[in-house]
Amino acid sequence: MRPGDRTGARIRRRRLDRGIKQADLARACDISPSYLNLIEHDRRRIGGKLLADLAEVLDVSPERLRTGADPEEIAGLRAAAADTPRADVELDRVEDFAARFPGWAGLVAEQARRVASLERTVEIMGDRMTHDPQLAASLHNILSTVTAIRSTSAILAGDDPVEPGWQTRFHRNLYEDSQRLAEATEALVGDLDADAGAEAGATPLDQVEEWFDTAAELAALEPGGAGAAALFSRAEADLPSAPARALARREIARAAADAKALPAASLRREIGRSVPDPLHLADRFGVPLAAVFRRLAALGDIGAGLVVCDGSGTLTRRRPIPGFPVPRFGAACPVWPLYAALLQIGRPVSASLLTAGQGGARFRAWAIAETAHPGGYGGVAVTEATMLVSPVAGGDGDAAADLVVGSSCRVCPAESCAARRELSILGAGL
Repeated sequence: MRPGDRTGARIRRRRLDRGIKQADLARACDISPSYLNLIEHDRRRIGGKLLADLAEVLDVSPERLRTGADPEEIAGLRAAAADTPRADVELDRVEDFAARFPGWAGLVAEQARRVASLERTVEIMGDRMTHDPQLAASLHNILSTVTAIRSTSAILAGDDPVEPGWQTRFHRNLYEDSQRLAEATEALVGDLDADAGAEAGATPLDQVEEWFDTAAELAALEPGGAGAAALFSRAEADLPSAPARALARREIARAAADAKALPAASLRREIGRSVPDPLHLADRFGVPLAAVFRRLAALGDIGAGLVVCDGSGTLTRRRPIPGFPVPRFGAACPVWPLYAALLQIGRPVSASLLTAGQGGARFRAWAIAETAHPGGYGGVAVTEATMLVSPVAGGDGDAAADLVVGSSCRVCPAESCAARRELSILGAGL
């Protein structure tokens, strides 16, 4: 039965919910009760002015009576149920609930989205509070200043008299320390309130990643684009620190080599708008697997993310995607295939992933670790692991084979993980 074929049932249900008698509704719409009875039992089609009149009396939109619940609203309710699993949630009646109580349905869906957003904020702030050296230094400065103010105040408020000369000094110290405290606090609050884009300038890596996200580097490096030299010049002008500019030059050079080996036009013709088997693409174009990962992530519109680390496991490149957060500070999840690849240099690693916590999303990840010898024989071997991450539709694949992963132990609720290094600040039951 098509959605419109149940319009009468929805009119009847809305009338009963509003406590309106059939005869009263029929009278208000200038039709007979018998005709309204046929409509409510879906024995007469309805539309146009009569549907609008019924909707006005029932205080609901005509579209709501005609089509029932909004598909996006139903999807939001299903997501809310998935985020807080309970055996007694009547998922088979979610459309009925949304149609009968659209206001409550919208509120439940919006609260679920708000909870998910707040949990993500807690993850980010907890990760930063633990690992960001700049934030730690700011907090230490504030605490030191507060301690100095407290000590000076204790002397001035004590029972022993203070000589006028020392009293003047202490007052000056109080003023200077209070001014420094106000400035440090204002700077800290401004830093914490900054959005993710502005906040990304804390380290050279953050600066480069933010710049790359806005520099449209892919188009510039494609045939007919501005070229690597133009990007070098832009990086020199845009990036505020010498380490960031040096890092950008290295990344631009590598991106240019990748673009030459894997032109975007050729790559798009091969893959369409999804992520195929990267090994096939590596064989097809005769390029290293890591280059395929970088190019697929750089395309942007196929929704693939990228994470790169060096031989120590430190993240050196991040391109996160929705549902798969990548920590800005500290160590990442040790269960990621990225780190499994470091133990199998040159061997491709692939796994199906499920993010821990409420509303866990599923992803497919591919990783490879490679070793280079830029110093030649006798030089230092440089190892780098690269991981490509792509979302997986909820019903695809074998969920039992998923690896449960987080962004980092500090904000991961998977208590039973054998690789856990520290307790999560999120607590149990999430």
